[in-house]
Amino acid sequence: MNYFQTTALIFLITFGLNGCHADLPPTSLASPAAKPTERERGTPIPATAVAPAAVSSLATLSAAAPPAAALPTSQAVAITHGNRSQAYVALTFDACQSPGPPAGFNEAIITILNETGSPATLFLGGLWMQRYPHQTQMLAANPLLELGNHSWSHPDFTRLTPSEMSQEIQRAQQIMTRHTGQKATLFRFPFDTYTDEAVAVVGRHGLRVVSGDVVSGDPDPNLSARVLVQQVTAQVEPGSIIIMHMNDRGYHTAEALPAIISQLREKGYTFVTVSQLLGLTPLPN
Repeated sequence: MNYFQTTALIFLITFGLNGCHADLPPTSLASPAAKPTERERGTPIPATAVAPAAVSSLATLSAAAPPAAALPTSQAVAITHGNRSQAYVALTFDACQSPGPPAGFNEAIITILNETGSPATLFLGGLWMQRYPHQTQMLAANPLLELGNHSWSHPDFTRLTPSEMSQEIQRAQQIMTRHTGQKATLFRFPFDTYTDEAVAVVGRHGLRVVSGDVVSGDPDPNLSARVLVQQVTAQVEPGSIIIMHMNDRGYHTAEALPAIISQLREKGYTFVTVSQLLGLTPLPN
């Protein structure tokens, strides 16, 4: 068992649901594994435990808008990185929120991104947007940031039927559009856990699945800012997608972020959004 796997196991036993992503290295560059992979900290909430809350909390939302055009089958894959020949890197931050106490919002992370002029992609949960509507609007108005879909109630998609998966995707899309006028084109699975079928369902909603190849391990309170900086900067390659958190489960993320940004820039990397990294929108001049 390597260092990352040992750390993940210890955290799972000790902290249960207090984290989102683990720091185990990805096993695939493009296609999702037929067997689900678990790369987040904590125990996924079973679908049966979250479905009633998800339904009742969205009773006031309007009927679903017409879905986006489905992606071609060839594009319905889980993306872990961009072009390896160009020194671009994407910072991504998840705002996880399951039914229960508020997960929080670490605004210091956004302040650092603004002060350093660093673009980033934020994957927002539907329940998180419901709890933090004004913050959601603020993030949507920031030209440095793009917003992605992180499902409605943060369930384990390997335990959902295709219909339940669709509801999780659509509800998060609805509330994002309601609060911001935007509709996400990118999706990240809760717990970064998925199957071929789950990826195909997301693709049918016109969304690209974004995983990552650099998982920081920031939900672990025992990892200091110094260790986070070391782990992230050591793993980054051209085209990397870095996974971190912007809620209270990113314990030392804001403390580590300035050094991560400065050290990667010193190495010649330029920060871009995931859409820019994938060539979906123009790269910066």
